[in-house]
Amino acid sequence: MGFRIRNHLRGRRIETANPTRNRNVANTTARSNRFLAMAKKPNLRKIVTEFRKGILDGSEPHRKCFMVCTPLVSYLNLCQIHCKLVRGSVGDHEHVWLELPEGEIIDPTASQFKTPEGTEMPEVFIGAKPEWYVSDEC
Repeated sequence: MGFRIRNHLRGRRIETANPTRNRNVANTTARSNRFLAMAKKPNLRKIVTEFRKGILDGSEPHRKCFMVCTPLVSYLNLCQIHCKLVRGSVGDHEHVWLELPEGEIIDPTASQFKTPEGTEMPEVFIGAKPEWYVSDEC
């Protein structure tokens, strides 16, 4: 079954004349949902990296966090990867990143910063929010 069809059918119960078939369709849908949930995490880095590459088009990420994160949050939510836009600061710099429901963050422009120890951050950071990332309170 194609990706579009599977997404279209996700969460819907398909009724047939055969009760055994109804149960099998429901089980298949549940298995598909579990598979999609497991598949999201490993592909997330690839999705974000490719998106970043397309938006930045070879330019440096410095001071472009809002430019990358704003369309990225919409795209990920459209892909059923739920996240929200967060404004805050990293050191003395204002910054924007994404936050997943589990509390992990996605920072597609992390490479513009260094850790407090002076180590380079990766191009795309996905993981627990570092202590030097401070969210603004609303």
